[in-house]
Amino acid sequence: MIVFRKIILSLCLFFLILPLGGCKLKGFAPVQEPVAVLPVPVKVSSAPFTEKKKAVIVCSAEFMRAARYFSYLHREFEGVKSVIVKIPATNGTAEFRAKIMSGIKAQVSELNSSGQVLSVLILGNKDVVPVAEFRSQNGTVIHFSDYGYGGAVAGSEKMVPVGRIPARSGEEAELVAAKYERWYEDRAFRPAWPVSFIGGEGFSGDYLSDPELLFFSLQQEGIAGPEAIRYLGAAGGCEPKRLRQSFAEDDVSVQWLALEAGPAGFKVGNGTLTVTEIMDLDYKPGLPVVLNPSCEAALLNSSMPTPAEAIVLSQGAGLAVMTGCSSSGRIRAELDGGRVYRVDSSGTHRLLLEFHKAYFGGKHRIAEALTEARAQFAQNRREGEDLTPLYDLIFYGDPVMSLPLPVRTESPAYLGLVTVGKSEKSSGIAVFPVNSTISFAMEEGGIYPAVRLQVIDRLNGKIVSSMKVQEDDVFNFSADGEGRYLIYSRPLDGPLAWQFFDVRKGGAAETAAAGTDSIKLKKASPRITAGLKPVRYAIQVSSNRKEDSAIKVRRKLSVQGYEAYVVKVASANNRKWYCVRFGEFDSWADAVEASAEYERKEQADVKIVRCNRGS
Repeated sequence: MIVFRKIILSLCLFFLILPLGGCKLKGFAPVQEPVAVLPVPVKVSSAPFTEKKKAVIVCSAEFMRAARYFSYLHREFEGVKSVIVKIPATNGTAEFRAKIMSGIKAQVSELNSSGQVLSVLILGNKDVVPVAEFRSQNGTVIHFSDYGYGGAVAGSEKMVPVGRIPARSGEEAELVAAKYERWYEDRAFRPAWPVSFIGGEGFSGDYLSDPELLFFSLQQEGIAGPEAIRYLGAAGGCEPKRLRQSFAEDDVSVQWLALEAGPAGFKVGNGTLTVTEIMDLDYKPGLPVVLNPSCEAALLNSSMPTPAEAIVLSQGAGLAVMTGCSSSGRIRAELDGGRVYRVDSSGTHRLLLEFHKAYFGGKHRIAEALTEARAQFAQNRREGEDLTPLYDLIFYGDPVMSLPLPVRTESPAYLGLVTVGKSEKSSGIAVFPVNSTISFAMEEGGIYPAVRLQVIDRLNGKIVSSMKVQEDDVFNFSADGEGRYLIYSRPLDGPLAWQFFDVRKGGAAETAAAGTDSIKLKKASPRITAGLKPVRYAIQVSSNRKEDSAIKVRRKLSVQGYEAYVVKVASANNRKWYCVRFGEFDSWADAVEASAEYERKEQADVKIVRCNRGS
């Protein structure tokens, strides 16, 4: 009986264990070795070398794959041979960083002993590869800039251009290289792009923002034509939403941007395009180069890149950034009767303009344009101006890159609308009394048939009036309170123009006495009245200081069959002129025909002038 029970117990245990043997018990399954993921090999180019000079790439071991990637791009798309200079990873001590800096300088100088280096590309942000430390040419000032890696400071205009990919890791640097490769492939289908600027923080005081004045300077040089304009300044609809849209869409017209950086991002209109928004942008073919006339902004968060760094690191923001420090120069507008007729620049602003001019002059490779810009800046220095802008210029991007051929557009000059009637002036700004009718019209006999204008409140950047003005129109503007305004006008196929004017209760005398920045407006939101009135033209036969002389001329014309009349016109010094005129014509063409007939018949010269109906 006992034996039988043992047999039964053994069978039960056997059948109990049998189903368990066919299951995988958690924790007892056989451990499999992980499959090693091999990195994708870096491409190797077999393209011929077409450039005599070579590029130097500086990197640590972590960035070696990225260095080989950029070396591939240099040969495949630029025909440039690259030499990779490997440096040790920094341990953070000042002594070790100084050793790395001196080592990079020594190797670049040795490679460039016979002038065979085209440019230097540093891979990694400032924590990975320290910024060079060097003394200025006179040895009195210490500078911290990648410029110091370009060779001997004694020959500033001969320094090798240095660029940096401010990546935080080797993987991030490879992503930037991949962005460049996509851009190179897209570039083949877009050999020529027009220039485009999106900039302008808004309007304040009596000046335009630096990006807008950069554009105005290039426009004066014939470099930026009418089709180059997109969202220029607050009046042009410049706002973060528009900028994101242009970045995100396949819009190849956006090639150059002039933007000012702040700690949180780039100032756009009255808003900010933040670093986070820049980093989230997706790739699109028409990537721009950004000119930033302000200082590189300080970091709000050390884990995030600066706004300038974000432009290059983002997959959809831009190819390169040039920035410096606004304390090394300035750019300002000179006004005449409220019209911007000249822009004066110095320091970083002028260096950026020189770069742009060099590119349009045929230096399509960034390194060559930078070299030319430096040489022109050093050669054309003004009295008291030093080379600090050269030393402080920061370039994020690859200097080996060649940009597409530019489209240079030149349009006939356009300085803005003409003031019809007398205005006072204060610091170059036209000043008109409160409740007066301020009239503007196009130049008599000009080549542009019409302009589109906007009137902007300079204190808040809001558009208070917008319309199209044709050659036979007068634009009338009136405000029942004090204010500061800007007319932003552009012919349909011509360049932009800006005109400043103030409306003051006390006129220009009060403005000059108080100073433009200290005047407090007596009415926060004046009521604006604006509209068009048809222009009338008259034929002016003579202008006389004495009324009796004018009356004699009028009588003579009446005898000859002309319906002549005398008009009193005040001059700039408040002395009256008595002008003898005849006719009131609805169009300039009719007035030209009448004046030609008079000159043929009477053998005397006359002048076509604007007039008001019934004058």
